[in-house]
Amino acid sequence: MRHFLLAATVAVNLGIQAQQCTVDWNDVHQQIDGFGASSAFLPATWTAAQANLFFSTNYGIGLSLLRTQIQPGGFANANEIALMQLAQARGARVWSTPWSPQASFKDNNSTTNGGNFVSANNQAYANQLAGYVAKLTNSGVHLYALSIQNEPDANVPYVSCHWSAQQFHDFVPYLYNALVASNVGSTKIMLPESESWYGTYLETTAMNDLAVAAHVSILANHNYDGIDFNHGATSVPNAPATFGKSFWETEVSTGDHFDGSITNAIYWAGRIHLFLTVAQANAWHYWWLMPWGGTDNQGLTDASGNPAKRLYAVGQFSRFVRPNFHRIGAVTNGSNALISAYKDSRTPDIAR
Repeated sequence: MRHFLLAATVAVNLGIQAQQCTVDWNDVHQQIDGFGASSAFLPATWTAAQANLFFSTNYGIGLSLLRTQIQPGGFANANEIALMQLAQARGARVWSTPWSPQASFKDNNSTTNGGNFVSANNQAYANQLAGYVAKLTNSGVHLYALSIQNEPDANVPYVSCHWSAQQFHDFVPYLYNALVASNVGSTKIMLPESESWYGTYLETTAMNDLAVAAHVSILANHNYDGIDFNHGATSVPNAPATFGKSFWETEVSTGDHFDGSITNAIYWAGRIHLFLTVAQANAWHYWWLMPWGGTDNQGLTDASGNPAKRLYAVGQFSRFVRPNFHRIGAVTNGSNALISAYKDSRTPDIAR
């Protein structure tokens, strides 16, 4: 049995006591698909320096996933396409989410805010989304995954749309066949991206139909499980039923006044640790790369692009725990330190 011994130091009463951690190479847990954040809604013209900060493993924190926005009508903004190209060139996988279909595909028929998807538009919407992926491919961006809907269970005053579990079930085959017909069938289908990690189980109907489940590659939810938007979750996230799929956490932040401190960074490091070791998530995302104005905590930087310390806390995972690594067993001898370990199964590399 192959072991690695790590040393951690923790404060014990008034002194510092060395602790030991045993890492077991053969105790293999979930595959890591990556760490990311989103550029949705952001009006920025992105620079190479910003792309390096977020996506480079040499000059930045090495995010390996970029979550982007599909505009109502099935297109991407030019600035966001440019960022997709910059991120992909630095090794990141790009994936996309719609916040709402175009208004004519919904029962409100007049606004992209709220309303319900109308399933009579399954074929038309599937064709539109497949066309979005194909157009990105022609621009040199190979979309890794396509989510069907952002927060289909949320009641919010901005761009949004409600979907039911049955609608997801019925739509997946249309989308899969449209992607194949557009020669982009390798793009993975994701659902449901509910507002909370515990979610509303909108994936269950689709996953219980083996024919439909075969077309879905990623299940995902957000983590807005605090008492309100200004307070982050403190409960331990559960390990959801995965139905044999990858399970991603795809959005979280808080809306309280900007706090770029080390205390805030340690909070987020602890949350990532729990999602990897308890929830056994395959990927974890913060919300925005940079906030859209304002002075809150929705981005990894402040509104001027200055890094908050939480950016570096995320980077301690994203830069060193790369896609296709696996989490492996790590046991301490009673230490309060939070330690997890990861290996690249293709090489002797280990991150901890």
